Amino acid sequence: MDPESYSYSNLFINGMLQPSSNYSVQKGLLIINTEDIPLEKSPVILQMIKVI
Repeated sequence: MDPESYSYSNLFINGMLQPSSNYSVQKGLLIINTEDIPLEKSPVILQMIKVI
């Protein structure tokens, strides 16, 4: 989704909510702003919420 089309987002890696400073979202792209990357096959869930 286009970041302009939702109100806020949550990123979960291995079921742990990540601080918004650890990632950024662009249309079609998730950027993780940390030095360590998730382990292979770790579940990564990006939740996008639109408040009307």
